[in-house]
Amino acid sequence: MSVRRAWRLAIVVACLAAIAAFGPWLVASALGQRGLPSRPNRHVITYTAWNGRGRTAVLLLPAWYKRGSARGLPLVISPHGRGMSPAFVASRWGRLPTRDGFAVVCPAGEGERLADDSWGAPGQISDLARMPAIVQHALPWIHIDRRRVYAVGPSMGGQEALLLAAQYPDRIAAAVSIDGVADLATHFREMPRPKRSGRRVLRAMDVECGGTPAQQPFSYALRSPLCYAENLAFDGVPVELWWSRRDQVVVDQGARQSGLLYRTIRHLNPTAPVREVVTDYRHCAAFCPGVALRQVVAFLRPHGRWRNVQAAPPPSWCLRSGFTHATLWGYSFRAQGVLHSFWEVRNRATGGMTVQAAVPMVVTLPYYGKGHFARLVVGARTARVTVHHGFIRLALLARETRLVVR
Repeated sequence: MSVRRAWRLAIVVACLAAIAAFGPWLVASALGQRGLPSRPNRHVITYTAWNGRGRTAVLLLPAWYKRGSARGLPLVISPHGRGMSPAFVASRWGRLPTRDGFAVVCPAGEGERLADDSWGAPGQISDLARMPAIVQHALPWIHIDRRRVYAVGPSMGGQEALLLAAQYPDRIAAAVSIDGVADLATHFREMPRPKRSGRRVLRAMDVECGGTPAQQPFSYALRSPLCYAENLAFDGVPVELWWSRRDQVVVDQGARQSGLLYRTIRHLNPTAPVREVVTDYRHCAAFCPGVALRQVVAFLRPHGRWRNVQAAPPPSWCLRSGFTHATLWGYSFRAQGVLHSFWEVRNRATGGMTVQAAVPMVVTLPYYGKGHFARLVVGARTARVTVHHGFIRLALLARETRLVVR
């Protein structure tokens, strides 16, 4: 080797050593004194699920949030996908909680028959709705801003985020689904059966839902956001749907899953606050800070202002449910019997309320009038009823009934 080449090699080695030694310091200097946001603080909390079982959840708090802070934190409820752990989902949020100042809770979940693979079981959705109270009960020194609660999840978690927004629009300010399942029965039928993993998922879904879609159609419909498209179209909750053209897990998303849900919502209500983002990533690859989650946070906080939970219902709203009991915006609906189909409530600004169910219902209506009496039109009959503690309670037979409070 010539002397000139030896000198060149020595210079290259010296430069590489200098970069290795001083590179991190130079990057930190370029970013400023604060540098990158710190990783959020991680807490593991326990809670009692809907069936009485003890479950765990991973909670992320901004690194700067201290005990006794009076500042209320926005909360993102992030249910995990099938085969994912709460810790894995929590890790995918990276440094965003510290950077943007919000908390994330990733619950383990609880299905009807399986612990982790809940696939939108009604009890699991009710547990997700309780997450702000669960977090504050587990760590009383945390202050959660109940006006700013959101649902974001990948795959099965995205499915459950949409179900949460559809069933509890008075508790969720916005929902985001990334490669989520919109129609569970179609997902079952289109699962790649030749693969061993596909057959294993089918067996688990069969167990959790009590059978196949042909055997238990109502169970699969109950867990499918597509069946709640009218709720999502009219309840006023902003929804963002991420789906991939190349997804090999939730296949044909554009025609049968998230793409179909988006078009259905738009068809029902062209002004609905729904948005779709189409990608070419593999299943759930977008669920990370460098791809989707930065944009997701921007959707939850447009123009730097966090979206708020609706304090009052929109002028026209719809509730389609298979739950035996539902409460929202002061209205309460309780089915008096075993449900084998959905019941529906439609409220229109000018046409009153319509309740349609296959079983008798007990309905509680809030009455905001100043007087002591309300005039209630039930079907074709008019009755003068007494308001009890600001509410009107009545029992409806198993038929379509039109209610108008005057």
